[in-house]
Amino acid sequence: MFDRIDAAVFSPGNNATYFFRKNEYLKFVDGRGVQTLAGSKVRRIGVDGWIGLPEPFKSDIDAALSYPNGFFYLFKGGQYVKWEPGVGVKPTYGGQKMRTIGVTGWVSFPDEFHYKIDAAMYDPQSEHVYFFKGQYYIMYKPDAGVVRTRDGQKIRQLGITGWESFPDAFKQGIDSALYYPPDGHIYFFKEREYLRWDMDENEVAPHYPRRLGLLHRESYGGVPGWPGLSTLLGGPFIGDVACNTATIWLWLTGGKTSDDIIVKLNHKVVTNPDYQKPETGTAIGEIREGIDGIDDKSLIQLLRFKHLESNTQYQVELARADDQSVIDQISFKTALPPSPLTPARIRIGLGSCANHIQATDLDTFSALQTKELDFLILCGDNCYYFRTNEKSTIKTGEPGPPDNPHDWASVTKMLKRQLQARNHPQFVPVARSLPIFSTWDDHDFSFNNCDGFYDKDLTEWVRRDNAAGVYRVMWNHPYRTDGNHIYYDFQWGPLHIFMTDGRYHSNRNAAKKERHILGPIQCQWLLDGLKESPAPLKLVVFSSQLIRTTSKNSAFEGFSKKAEGERALILDTIMNKVPGPVLVLSGDVHHSECQPYPEKSLKPKILEVTSSALGRKITARDISNPPTDGDTNRLWFTRHHSFAVIDINFLGWTQAGILGSVTIEAYDKNGKILDDLDSSFALLGKCRTEWNLLTRELKNELIISF
Repeated sequence: MFDRIDAAVFSPGNNATYFFRKNEYLKFVDGRGVQTLAGSKVRRIGVDGWIGLPEPFKSDIDAALSYPNGFFYLFKGGQYVKWEPGVGVKPTYGGQKMRTIGVTGWVSFPDEFHYKIDAAMYDPQSEHVYFFKGQYYIMYKPDAGVVRTRDGQKIRQLGITGWESFPDAFKQGIDSALYYPPDGHIYFFKEREYLRWDMDENEVAPHYPRRLGLLHRESYGGVPGWPGLSTLLGGPFIGDVACNTATIWLWLTGGKTSDDIIVKLNHKVVTNPDYQKPETGTAIGEIREGIDGIDDKSLIQLLRFKHLESNTQYQVELARADDQSVIDQISFKTALPPSPLTPARIRIGLGSCANHIQATDLDTFSALQTKELDFLILCGDNCYYFRTNEKSTIKTGEPGPPDNPHDWASVTKMLKRQLQARNHPQFVPVARSLPIFSTWDDHDFSFNNCDGFYDKDLTEWVRRDNAAGVYRVMWNHPYRTDGNHIYYDFQWGPLHIFMTDGRYHSNRNAAKKERHILGPIQCQWLLDGLKESPAPLKLVVFSSQLIRTTSKNSAFEGFSKKAEGERALILDTIMNKVPGPVLVLSGDVHHSECQPYPEKSLKPKILEVTSSALGRKITARDISNPPTDGDTNRLWFTRHHSFAVIDINFLGWTQAGILGSVTIEAYDKNGKILDDLDSSFALLGKCRTEWNLLTRELKNELIISF
């Protein structure tokens, strides 16, 4: 709503926080968010509340303070007012409502703090009041005055004589400060960001600053992500990107519409910007109701740009229509045009299983940002749905308590869980800088190992059509329109990428001869596409592993165990009817590895890269232990939190074949290439493989023959 805060104050009398911006304010209640008055979230200072303030204080308040004596103090310019809750402005003995800083109060302030204080905040732990101005601050002791430093100075510098862990931007000054009793922390606001000061550790909490107003996981339990304070609840994120078009994904706060936003592309205002609603399949009504359950009348919008130049960087700026202040900025690069001949260098990120609930961090996303990628592929479990207790993802036979159902039993909770994952502070920079192409797996489809066809009639979840509606509205991709499934394909230069749907049509729990993962229609679409594509290099993305045949894990859901017929058909078609090599990408199994096909071949036609997990619970034993399943077809193996980078160097296509190479590397959360834990090819070298596209020869560290 505001996108920037002038002042903020917590009222212990009604447990509400008041945020001021220009001549308006918002009332925020912990666990309930921004409150409405007569249908409006935005209230007018002196009209809808704070009635009786002097005229100058009805707009542009500099700072607000909740003082231990029970009064509020509002500051503007060189003056302030003393406000008594339930009564109003407390005048001086002379009857004046406005008081002068340093004259009728706060007399021990240094001269520099007599005018335009930026922020004020009382810390009950130290029992000091802090006043901030620019790079400086003072500490004030009630009934004692300004506290001097050891060398007698009243004025202290941010980041040097206190608040040392502030990021550099916050050391230059803040807009507002707030001690928040519901969680016992201090919050500092600056422009479109805020940070939390951990009172126990006496430092900035991890993964701050964050964007103001985005709904985070903490909002679920009532601790604020401050949702509703910005025009956006989520985004802007890069959506579907092609060579001549691009889409930006936005979730607008309730009460805001696209008319409230000015759009600029490369610094030029876009007249009549093209907004579209996400395609939700048949779940339109359920999705609308689910969105309203998070924030009434909020909107998910796709901002579409057409007629763009290929392989070109663009910058998008979103600004408020009322005062032209910037809401946010984002940049993207369009795709390479499809071409079977033009040389190209393409770097792709790969990952799966980003459990933002149980993972201690998602540092893999921070490391991934440093790898200069063209786009990112997520192979499923991009967020996790949980039971009410957030400790298990296994179905229970019932939907959970009526007032707090399991995630998969509520469209609203599925949408909220997806939004929390998208707004994770370590994922946001990735989603704002890279095109992301994704598919789902069981945990962002429903409960653990949920089967699209076999479980389609279970009443303990929202079922597959609504699950598909949730996914489609949250992840903007060029989905097919012939059903609620989520499979699609796209091209990028010499590449043709097929993104499959391993859940909607899956029938893993049927009789052995009848079970499948893709289903006959999708499988035929994939095989026809591979055979007919003119692209030199084809990539196929599955949520489950295709090549792997050995697993002692009873929960293994790969093709060799759950869809033997489909696996045989896919591999046979690629080997005999698809020209050129094929790269298969997969996730799911909470380890990363690389496998050739034919098995144990040093010149494979197919190479599969599995990358998992981006984030989940992991122990030292997980990291150090080699696998025990007896698989003898691995180039390398690791159990770390990890992601892969696929570096494709395409040099051309001749009668002799494709010129170029594919280099695959697995990285840990610090951005370093991982060590191999077990391999039939390598003598415990690095998780790195180079694949010559012309000769199909593999080059692995310390390669030996089988």
